[in-house]
Amino acid sequence: FAQNWQYVGTPNINQTVSSTTYLYSPDLEFNAAGEVFAGYYDYAGNIYFAKSNAGSWVQLPAPGYYPGSPGTTLQNVDVEVKDSNNYIAYSRTIVSTNYVYVKKYNGTAWIQLGDSMLLSSGAFDFLLDTNEVPTVLGVVAPGFGQDKQMMQYSGSAWVSVCTLAGTAASLSNESSCIFDAQNKLYCPSGGYVLTPSF
Repeated sequence: FAQNWQYVGTPNINQTVSSTTYLYSPDLEFNAAGEVFAGYYDYAGNIYFAKSNAGSWVQLPAPGYYPGSPGTTLQNVDVEVKDSNNYIAYSRTIVSTNYVYVKKYNGTAWIQLGDSMLLSSGAFDFLLDTNEVPTVLGVVAPGFGQDKQMMQYSGSAWVSVCTLAGTAASLSNESSCIFDAQNKLYCPSGGYVLTPSF
């Protein structure tokens, strides 16, 4: 309050102050009506999705439960909201391999969109294009070097739109990419180019 910050809704978004339910990797989004949505996970491996409504936080059905300690099971959470459609993407480590999953809320439950996608780390960026097509940046491309791909959901599966050359060592972090009004994607990349002398 010293810097004129005020809580949106009541504090303690998951209604607990227990030391066993630390919250990790939160992400916030607004819909066109100005409502605030938050996605995050806790120490036990529960993923949450909450909405600020009339001064308090309301928990929507949980997108999932993945037991394990943070940093080894769940990595990052990224949410997107378009009108009444809610999306959540999260990365997960399974036996030292990283994957990203995307789910959409259908009004009663969370439905996984397509299969998981391979990441080189837990980092990725999830966003909707101007036509509300789910888009993931940072997926590993097949073949030597493993540059990063832009993947979009076709309605039944994830399809590679393009591979970003020379991005094998780069990370696609949350909110690092953006679509403009003409549905053109802008994103930074960094990495190395494979040459005979590396």
